Amino acid sequence: MKPRRFCSHSSEQDITNLSLAQKAGANILSAAASCRIDSLESAGDASSPAAVEARCWEAPKGIDAEAHRYPHCLVWTPIPLLSWLCPYIGHVGLCDSEGRVLDFAGPFYVGIDSMLFDWPTRYIQLHLDDAQLEQTKSWDQAVFEVATDFEGQSYDFVCWNCHSFLASFLNRLNYGPDVCARLLHGWTVAGVAARLFVSARFVNFWGFVKTWGGNLAIWTAVLLSTLLSNSYALLEAWVWVLATTNLLFISWFLALTALGARSQWGLLRHSRDGDSAAEMRDPDAMLTQVGLSRRQRSSSSSEISVRL
Repeated sequence: MKPRRFCSHSSEQDITNLSLAQKAGANILSAAASCRIDSLESAGDASSPAAVEARCWEAPKGIDAEAHRYPHCLVWTPIPLLSWLCPYIGHVGLCDSEGRVLDFAGPFYVGIDSMLFDWPTRYIQLHLDDAQLEQTKSWDQAVFEVATDFEGQSYDFVCWNCHSFLASFLNRLNYGPDVCARLLHGWTVAGVAARLFVSARFVNFWGFVKTWGGNLAIWTAVLLSTLLSNSYALLEAWVWVLATTNLLFISWFLALTALGARSQWGLLRHSRDGDSAAEMRDPDAMLTQVGLSRRQRSSSSSEISVRL
């Protein structure tokens, strides 16, 4: 009787299958490692801010400073002269998902794709996981909704300004976490300014120069003059101006916050046309001046289309 080769054949087949499986597994691991390396190369080191942002975003989009595109960002730009005295004071804006900037730039006016005092020099990219959006509301809808509401608002620098615009948006999203927001039960003008001053990144080297150049130039001139003249009069005057100006602004906005002024939380006061709050929140009542079209009524879709 010839010996049966079933077991031997089966073992050879198993060995062949195992070898193929090992090769397939190695290919998969190699591909995964390659993808991981590519992602790290594109985002930088795993511990870098770019890599951290890439891991946190559901659908990350890169910042394009040359094209002035900052998706899902709060942006900041200096105000000439004033920012040289108080570097934390500037003009701020909010960006949609495509990176276009919207800013509360004057009475009953919200600019789109431009800023009142030139393009941003600093930005903070918000984490979508920390934004409590309604299921039926997109990021762009939330952005243009607050923009439309503020087109019905008056403007004044000392109370109701561009920082109120951002505070209103962040409070609507219940965006967190933030220490100041938790302590003050919401985002405030002072909280927005502090967060941008401490955490915002510069768009590039020239963003740093535009932000700090004026202040550093004045300090350099004052110090050189002090050394050359061997007199501290100019230095003392400059320090006095800085101390007085900063104390005035900080005290003013902290006092408004302590008194519970609605403007500090971005709470709407009134509309230009007397629209009710319910009408202002209705997407169908949004103004087209800020780039938002009327709702497309169809049985298959109820989303708002955004166009320039």
